[in-house]
Amino acid sequence: MTDLAAAVQARLSGPLARVYEPNKVPDKPAFPYGELSVAPYLPLVYTLDGGHGAHEYQIVFRAFARTAGAVNDYMTQALDLLLGAYLTADDGIYGPGRLELRPTIPTRDPDDNGVLGSIATFTFIKEQ
Repeated sequence: MTDLAAAVQARLSGPLARVYEPNKVPDKPAFPYGELSVAPYLPLVYTLDGGHGAHEYQIVFRAFARTAGAVNDYMTQALDLLLGAYLTADDGIYGPGRLELRPTIPTRDPDDNGVLGSIATFTFIKEQ
């Protein structure tokens, strides 16, 4: 788990029980639950010497539940916790949290006994 993933996990874990890393969701999870992943950074603000002064990180958060209302409630809590947040990690401060892609409408997974899910994407900036 990256430093940023650990900081996001810590922010979500208190109010939102059951936030997992990719491929670490139990076989029979309790609902609702979330899955969190961090994409590699994208350099921002290039300098004339080819360096860059900031990194943008993408956070993908997926919410799962048995009803559309429960998915929306869980996702709304994640939005409330991450939007505008500054997160302190071992390697620095990230923020503010911004919504990159708004949450999707809850959709049912026909291969998973009717579990519904929604995805939202956030970005966090870390100055170098």
